[in-house]
Amino acid sequence: MKNLFLFIFSFLLLSNLLLAVNEFDLEKNLAYFSEILRHQNGGTPYAWGDNYSGHLGNGTWDSSNVPVQVLNLTDVIGIAGGISHSLAISSTCEIPSCATNPNPSDGAIEVSTTPTLSWSSITGATSYEVYFGTSSNPPYVTNVLTNSYSPGTLNQGTTYYWKIIPKNDCGEATGCSIWSFTTGSGISCPPDLGDVNENGTITSFDGSLVLIYVVNSIGLSPSQQCKADVNTSSNIISIDATYILQCFVGLCNGLPKSFKTSCQNHGNCP
Repeated sequence: MKNLFLFIFSFLLLSNLLLAVNEFDLEKNLAYFSEILRHQNGGTPYAWGDNYSGHLGNGTWDSSNVPVQVLNLTDVIGIAGGISHSLAISSTCEIPSCATNPNPSDGAIEVSTTPTLSWSSITGATSYEVYFGTSSNPPYVTNVLTNSYSPGTLNQGTTYYWKIIPKNDCGEATGCSIWSFTTGSGISCPPDLGDVNENGTITSFDGSLVLIYVVNSIGLSPSQQCKADVNTSSNIISIDATYILQCFVGLCNGLPKSFKTSCQNHGNCP
């Protein structure tokens, strides 16, 4: 009799379960009941059975032999239960946005060779992936917990590229920009612009040196290149030679302000 009772009870329990699942209007056949609950109605969980401790989660103490919606839960990705409790894991979580406000700013020049890179803290981010290097598509270098990173001592006159990707347990930001900056040459230009051969005067020979450099891109030391850029455009061109010749003959009107001062200091302009 005992075995017969267990058989009947098990049969009735299985019949009720199958009936309830059938009434649940399945969208597809699934192997596990927990997945049926999970995949219905965009992740809204349902439950049924005894509810003597309110663990069906529908705001009542009433048992139910048909599925009832668990209140105030959406985007559920997993469920479990015990004798008098039910558990659900929600996927509600926001992936952080991309980092902003880079320092050094994007495209900055004459940056220190020992910089500290920084960016704005991003809401929801628990760490930041740092990509850094001389390639325009910089490689991953490390993960940091704060909104700054020190790459160490860099080469002079070199362009570096970097990218920051905020992340948390939900994932990482996508589509983040790559920034760049160029370190300084380490040379401080002296005030005597135009004295390219560094002999204390500004003559036509200085202009000739500039033209030779423009044509051949050789022949001037870094400090001489600094003095040859009288137009202070960060690029030595033929107009620099023209300005030097104007200074030499005393035609100072129209000279760049910084070079005119240097020309006056060398006695070439009144």
